[in-house]
Amino acid sequence: MNRRLFLMGIACATVGCTRGQVRRLNVYNWENYIASTTIPDFEREFNARVRYATYGSAEEMLAKVMTGNSGWDVVFPSNSFIQPMRALDLVTRL
Repeated sequence: MNRRLFLMGIACATVGCTRGQVRRLNVYNWENYIASTTIPDFEREFNARVRYATYGSAEEMLAKVMTGNSGWDVVFPSNSFIQPMRALDLVTRL
Protein backbone atom coordinates (compact mmCIF):
# COMPACT_ATOMS: atom_id res chain seq x y z
CA MET A 1 0.00 0.00 0.00
CA ASN A 2 1.29 3.38 -0.87
CA ARG A 3 2.17 5.60 2.10
CA ARG A 4 0.08 8.52 0.84
CA LEU A 5 -3.03 6.33 0.52
CA PHE A 6 -2.45 4.99 4.03
CA LEU A 7 -2.19 8.51 5.45
CA MET A 8 -5.29 9.67 3.58
CA GLY A 9 -7.31 6.78 4.98
CA ILE A 10 -6.13 7.47 8.49
CA ALA A 11 -6.84 11.19 8.12
CA CYS A 12 -10.41 10.39 7.04
CA ALA A 13 -10.94 8.51 10.28
CA THR A 14 -10.08 11.61 12.33
CA VAL A 15 -12.48 13.99 10.56
CA GLY A 16 -14.90 14.16 13.49
CA CYS A 17 -12.30 15.55 15.89
CA THR A 18 -12.45 19.20 16.83
CA ARG A 19 -9.62 21.68 17.14
CA GLY A 20 -7.85 21.60 20.50
CA GLN A 21 -9.13 18.13 21.25
CA VAL A 22 -6.49 15.42 21.65
CA ARG A 23 -7.08 13.13 18.71
CA ARG A 24 -6.36 9.46 19.14
CA LEU A 25 -6.41 6.88 16.42
CA ASN A 26 -6.26 3.12 16.98
CA VAL A 27 -4.82 1.27 13.99
CA TYR A 28 -4.55 -2.51 13.53
CA ASN A 29 -2.43 -3.51 10.54
CA TRP A 30 -0.21 -6.19 9.05
CA GLU A 31 3.30 -6.60 10.45
CA ASN A 32 5.99 -4.72 8.51
CA TYR A 33 3.38 -2.94 6.38
CA ILE A 34 4.44 0.68 6.79
CA ALA A 35 7.72 2.53 7.12
CA SER A 36 9.06 3.23 10.60
CA THR A 37 8.59 6.96 10.02
CA THR A 38 4.93 6.80 8.95
CA ILE A 39 3.37 6.98 12.44
CA PRO A 40 5.61 9.77 13.79
CA ASP A 41 5.10 11.74 10.56
CA PHE A 42 1.33 11.32 10.81
CA GLU A 43 1.24 12.29 14.49
CA ARG A 44 3.25 15.43 13.79
CA GLU A 45 1.24 16.46 10.72
CA PHE A 46 -2.21 15.87 12.23
CA ASN A 47 -1.44 16.61 15.89
CA ALA A 48 -2.74 13.19 16.90
CA ARG A 49 -1.64 10.17 18.91
CA VAL A 50 -1.66 6.78 17.22
CA ARG A 51 -1.93 3.45 18.97
CA TYR A 52 -0.56 1.05 16.38
CA ALA A 53 -0.70 -2.72 16.71
CA THR A 54 0.12 -5.40 14.19
CA TYR A 55 -0.99 -8.92 13.36
CA GLY A 56 0.75 -11.71 11.50
CA SER A 57 -2.19 -13.42 9.82
CA ALA A 58 -5.66 -12.55 8.61
CA GLU A 59 -7.07 -15.23 10.90
CA GLU A 60 -5.41 -13.58 13.90
CA MET A 61 -6.88 -10.21 12.92
CA LEU A 62 -10.37 -11.64 12.39
CA ALA A 63 -10.35 -13.45 15.74
CA LYS A 64 -9.44 -10.26 17.58
CA VAL A 65 -11.96 -8.09 15.70
CA MET A 66 -14.74 -10.67 16.21
CA THR A 67 -14.41 -10.45 20.00
CA GLY A 68 -16.50 -7.30 19.67
CA ASN A 69 -15.71 -3.77 20.75
CA SER A 70 -12.08 -4.24 19.71
CA GLY A 71 -11.34 -0.54 19.99
CA TRP A 72 -9.72 -0.31 16.57
CA ASP A 73 -10.68 2.69 14.46
CA VAL A 74 -8.96 1.42 11.33
CA VAL A 75 -8.19 -2.20 10.43
CA PHE A 76 -6.46 -3.38 7.26
CA PRO A 77 -7.84 -6.80 6.29
CA SER A 78 -6.71 -8.67 3.21
CA ASN A 79 -9.04 -8.48 0.22
CA SER A 80 -10.35 -12.00 0.74
CA PHE A 81 -11.55 -11.10 4.25
CA ILE A 82 -13.45 -7.92 3.40
CA GLN A 83 -16.68 -9.56 2.19
CA PRO A 84 -16.94 -12.05 5.10
CA MET A 85 -16.24 -9.22 7.56
CA ARG A 86 -18.83 -7.07 5.83
CA ALA A 87 -21.42 -9.85 6.11
CA LEU A 88 -20.72 -9.96 9.86
CA ASP A 89 -21.09 -6.16 10.06
CA LEU A 90 -17.47 -5.79 11.20
CA VAL A 91 -16.40 -3.16 8.67
CA THR A 92 -17.69 0.04 7.21
CA ARG A 93 -16.50 2.09 4.28
CA LEU A 94 -14.52 5.22 5.15
